[in-house]
Amino acid sequence: MVSVLLVTHSPLAGALTEAAQWILGRDFEDFHTLDLAPSGSPHDHMAELERTLAKMQGAQILILTDLFGGTPHNLALTQLDPGQIEVVSGANLPMILALDGLRNEFRTVAELAPAIAK
Repeated sequence: MVSVLLVTHSPLAGALTEAAQWILGRDFEDFHTLDLAPSGSPHDHMAELERTLAKMQGAQILILTDLFGGTPHNLALTQLDPGQIEVVSGANLPMILALDGLRNEFRTVAELAPAIAK
């Protein structure tokens, strides 16, 4: 299963995850969040992102971000490694809910990223 990291402007990642888990009635497997606080510097945020990715067990990781061109997205793009780490922007509640089933249907991050972007 592809590991997922949701990186957003704080507090959106936590809020989206909490809402999705409430709707589904359970936790997500291998799903991680990172809320970037406005008080942090880009350097601090990059360190947080790298620490979070290092803790993740998946060989393939999908990073979802909230806003194309925003700090979370720009930092995530530095981690892009086609076929291993993919980045998709525009994270929202319907996307998170759809992701639950799509991760079972698409086994590689190269397949999952374009599917969830739709």
